[in-house]
Amino acid sequence: MIEVKAYKCSWCNRCFLRPCNAAQHEARCLDNPATRACKTCRHSVLRTILIGDYELTTYCCDVHDMPLSDNPYYAECDHTYSYGAPSQPIPFTCEHYKYRNEQEVAK
Repeated sequence: MIEVKAYKCSWCNRCFLRPCNAAQHEARCLDNPATRACKTCRHSVLRTILIGDYELTTYCCDVHDMPLSDNPYYAECDHTYSYGAPSQPIPFTCEHYKYRNEQEVAK
């Protein structure tokens, strides 16, 4: 067995052998509140939804009433505009985002 030195993400605990890779990952980690990902928003709640004949328990956005897998920030959030091209939603720009801190997670 060989012992190695590794660098761990402060948010999701993923490990990397090089510090530059760990830093790049931390900047875009979905568990990092700075990315404003739906996963860290206080509006994401565990809910059972009906898809066809099946019940599925998944995290949903309380505001947009959509599963997080459907990217609820596309519903009514900021868009970019380019020369004549249709507008494209900007991920993680939801105007309803509020960080869910650790005290709220523990409840």
